[in-house]
Amino acid sequence: GITTGATTYTFNPNGNVKRAEFVTFLWRAAGSPAVTGVTNKFTDVKSTGEYAYAYQAILWAVQNNITTGRSATSFAPAANVTHQELLTFLYRYDVNYLKHPATTSSYVNYTDYSSVDSWAQTPVKWADYKGILSGYTIQPKVPGTRATVALWLHRMLTL
Repeated sequence: GITTGATTYTFNPNGNVKRAEFVTFLWRAAGSPAVTGVTNKFTDVKSTGEYAYAYQAILWAVQNNITTGRSATSFAPAANVTHQELLTFLYRYDVNYLKHPATTSSYVNYTDYSSVDSWAQTPVKWADYKGILSGYTIQPKVPGTRATVALWLHRMLTL
């Protein structure tokens, strides 16, 4: 119940995941809780239109400190979620929403770690510690595919 297929009969494992989609996956994993008392500060997030399905999920993610948006007034719902954003959302879901300890690796042995933005370094170290990245390179600015998103979310929820 966290995700559906890309169509009725396909999952599209190599398709990129949008930021609105991924936050919706997290919201569904949390049981699709109701959101109250949150003001929508994003000019690109609407309760109508193409990404209306994600409206409550995005407000929930703001309320639970899972996202702050790409800027103070922009969430970028149609943008592909990058690996470093994906890992940051997972980290904040685990630490801020599920209230698990923010335990991280002290050293990350990935050749592409140096290209991780500073705001995503702690989430990457957390993902390394938790085993979420096992078998992967970080590729911080690469869009997350549906297969990668499903695997990393599953690992975060079950490890």
